[in-house]
Amino acid sequence: MKKWTVTAIKVSIILLLVAIAYSIFYLAGGMDYLPRDKKLWCVYGVKPYSVPKPDFTKSQYYDRSILRHGVSMPNNTIIGKNLAYMPAIDDPVIRDIAYKLKSQMGRLDDKGIANRLLCFAQQCVKYTYDKDQYNQLDFFSFPVNTLARNKGDCEDSGFLFTALAYHCGLDVITFCIPGHIGCGVCCEGTNPDKDYGFWIDGKFYAWCETTGSIPKIGSYSGTLQGWIAWARPAQPTYLWLNGQGMYDLAEQLEDKQTIYV
Repeated sequence: MKKWTVTAIKVSIILLLVAIAYSIFYLAGGMDYLPRDKKLWCVYGVKPYSVPKPDFTKSQYYDRSILRHGVSMPNNTIIGKNLAYMPAIDDPVIRDIAYKLKSQMGRLDDKGIANRLLCFAQQCVKYTYDKDQYNQLDFFSFPVNTLARNKGDCEDSGFLFTALAYHCGLDVITFCIPGHIGCGVCCEGTNPDKDYGFWIDGKFYAWCETTGSIPKIGSYSGTLQGWIAWARPAQPTYLWLNGQGMYDLAEQLEDKQTIYV
């Protein structure tokens, strides 16, 4: 056997072992414990995507009071408004992060962009129960605060993904299903017969599971039985931002539909 052939085999074995070690590390949640002091980053496949850690205080939503969700909401009106406004698409800090991430993606199609943004949301937000983080049953956090803490639960990483996807030009929706919040993206390359997702207005939105470890839209470990409410991202209104709470706004909202925007 020629010397170069032996060398090639050795290199292949080493690369295989490295790939196996990385996969074990990734699936075991190792990404959660790597430092993000100076950069926000993720690794999709073997390619890293990163942005300098911004000055979060420049966001109008930084350290703003967390909006309580609660388990006994009056009706789906409140849920829908939260789903639409909590991504806070008028936040310049999150918008800048989205632009910088997209600039690293070259000529990827929408599905490729969505997968990498999903990877970013999964790896930059360590899943943490609201009870452990805020000593409250359920809180909603704006994306800038979620990234500043690098932790949150399903709605927090979901709102972050929605904001990033919106600024990257994707057709994105935030869904509330029983006991969970996630996102959906409508784009070419998904398969309604094989992928998880929902049909909305005649279009298929592939499920984006931001609390998972597989950055692939259309994947889900459970069963999607149906949505409670959904919303496209919209700029928060003055009334919503300055209300005294979700429950206090219930009678002020004119739109009483289940679906919003």
